[in-house]
Amino acid sequence: MCCCGQFYYNGRLTCYPVQSIAVRTSGYAFLLPQLKRMLQQATFEWDQDFLVIPDPIYWQVASTLVYEKVMKFVQGLPVTSRTEIVQPSSKSDLFYKQIQEVPLNYGSLNRRSCGKATLIRQIAFGKRCQLALRGLIVADGSLSANHIRIPHSIVTQFGLKNKYVMVVRMPTLGPANAIALQVLDDPKWTCPCFGFPLERTESLNADFDGDEINIYLVMNHQSQAECMSLLSAKAEMSDFVMGLKLAPSQDMLVAYHMFYDSIDFLPYKHRDLRRTFQVIYDLKGSAVTYECFEKMRQFYMDALENKTCFALTLEEMKRLLHYGQGSLKEFKTHVQKEPGCLKIQILSGAKGSFEHVYQMFGAVGYQNGYYVQNCFWNGLTAREAVAHAVTATEALSNSSNIWEPGYGYSKSVYNLQSLHVDYLGRLVDGTQVLEKDVLDVLHHTDVMSEDTCAYLLEEVLVLGKQVSTM
Repeated sequence: MCCCGQFYYNGRLTCYPVQSIAVRTSGYAFLLPQLKRMLQQATFEWDQDFLVIPDPIYWQVASTLVYEKVMKFVQGLPVTSRTEIVQPSSKSDLFYKQIQEVPLNYGSLNRRSCGKATLIRQIAFGKRCQLALRGLIVADGSLSANHIRIPHSIVTQFGLKNKYVMVVRMPTLGPANAIALQVLDDPKWTCPCFGFPLERTESLNADFDGDEINIYLVMNHQSQAECMSLLSAKAEMSDFVMGLKLAPSQDMLVAYHMFYDSIDFLPYKHRDLRRTFQVIYDLKGSAVTYECFEKMRQFYMDALENKTCFALTLEEMKRLLHYGQGSLKEFKTHVQKEPGCLKIQILSGAKGSFEHVYQMFGAVGYQNGYYVQNCFWNGLTAREAVAHAVTATEALSNSSNIWEPGYGYSKSVYNLQSLHVDYLGRLVDGTQVLEKDVLDVLHHTDVMSEDTCAYLLEEVLVLGKQVSTM
């Protein structure tokens, strides 16, 4: 075995520094077709007994995998365990080409982290593994934010009842995209899909229009403990990218807006439910915040059981179409006065804005300097459709290539590769000092949100007034 410039011979502990590996290849000729033809046309005899392979350093998993295939090939063994097919010696050109093309990314963080031949793209995101599931997710409002439903047959086969599983939805761009959920066994759940909690969709950027997730079974006790303590929202709610691992669902937002005055079980209330949960987390911690999410989930399920909040009736659509004949300001004024499901969804933050509704029933508005007079309800003319399409295309182009898989990650790595903290605690970019003391700098927003800070200041001031009047 070769690793980090050291060669371990026959499994012994004696280390020999090497720069390459020689593999005996009797009967195989690892030469490109062009070189073969040139040697065959020559008058001298030639043969090849060994294949010399550069030493794959430990992080170059891509090159290591290619070398492993080559070694199995020259030994007459199956290259993969799935097919059990021994490749003939005529395939030597193919393996030689793979050796030539495999990257040796020495010393460059950017090259080791970006591209199709890296550990992240080839191993973590694109390979099959044992004890893994993939399937469709369906909404299950009865599930708590820490649970998931898996078909009963699979739960029974692998003994997954009350165990944690890793859940990932591709593409995984950040730590928040990998979560751990506890399996809730239900003998009646025989559907070939996964029941998924609504409060978890935002962290995975998922919805229920055909999205799929990958589930990885972690069977040992140490992994179960890590899932329970590190990846569970009940134990640790905070996430440095998302803010909180849980997010209120659309149903929860609507119920909170409709019954705001009657909700008395939360330790803190703000008109914005997301900001409410953030302040509760800052003040009370993960466990209390999780309990508040559960109380709100039970509340909206009971409060909205017999109410119609998401159905857009034909009568409401006709009324919106009538109001759309005027300006956007008039349209917004009329809609806010009238009852309607769409208005409640907008005001609660569950759906879009009044501008979006006006584009549906009033006019699309200016698109790339051209005024689109028609709305989507009436349909656009050919010229209006082209103007709208051009605007959408330019908006996509102006946002750079962020839509390309891996582009944002590769750009982040490229921009940060020269950034480091030196021994004096300074943040340095090349030779430029960006910050003199980054290890000791701490802003109050790193500890709590602006709303929490304002709330605490208000409480302190009120307490100070009470003490002064005593």
